Amino acid sequence: MPNIKPLYLICAAGILFFVLTVLSFQIWFSENQENISQAVEQGKQQALIFAKGKNQNDCLEQAIKKISECRDATCSAEHDQFLTQCFINSQYSQDLCQQAPMAEDYFGTVSWSVSQCRKRKVKNGNCPNLLNKVPKLCQLTHPKTV
Repeated sequence: MPNIKPLYLICAAGILFFVLTVLSFQIWFSENQENISQAVEQGKQQALIFAKGKNQNDCLEQAIKKISECRDATCSAEHDQFLTQCFINSQYSQDLCQQAPMAEDYFGTVSWSVSQCRKRKVKNGNCPNLLNKVPKLCQLTHPKTV
């Protein structure tokens, strides 16, 4: 029989790595939960103010401008909430929502969001993540008919 000890060591190391990773995320989240909640509320309030008299395209451009300097989870959550609330409370943008793919088209959405960020010369990895929400928000505020 081959020596099984190395296999047990590898399995134990993998389990230990997994447990430590989960614990570190849990500790980080518990320490930052209040900051994230405050940022989300701030994003919501800013969106409600900004959305008055604006359309959804204005909301998207403002959210992209805000997220271009964002590098952490707290500001990502804030700008995500900004985009969501601004979209819901602003005027419908037919041009934006008609050019966005259907919300169910995952690969089309990813491709569209990356191309939109490149077109705007935003090299931040948070930009496509933010733009991935646009098709769902368009569908939520003005459902497309197939």
